[in-house]
Amino acid sequence: MGMEPTSQGSPRGPAVSFRKISKPLMEKKRRARINLSLEQLRSLLEKHYSHQIRKRKLEKADVLELSVKYMKSLQSSLQGLWPMPSGAESPSGFRGCRPGVNQLLQRAEEGSG
Repeated sequence: MGMEPTSQGSPRGPAVSFRKISKPLMEKKRRARINLSLEQLRSLLEKHYSHQIRKRKLEKADVLELSVKYMKSLQSSLQGLWPMPSGAESPSGFRGCRPGVNQLLQRAEEGSG
């Protein structure tokens, strides 16, 4: 019957056996990381959107949609604080950044004062 397993492992060698064992373990760890991150996002979003979220548990798709919505709102609010210059207008180096940082700090002081 061709290639029969030997006493040393599979017919193709120990590397193939190791991959067959390690691939499901790697997938399990990857899924665990994804689920942990989704759970952390869910917790953060429930705090932020508590007035909008019903009392049901958020599904993974809900968590991702709310995350995108929050990131877009955050991005638009930051653009209002610090307009992004076009590539041609972008000054380089510390000296170029300093006026923008000063302006941002002044706005923050005015907003809190």
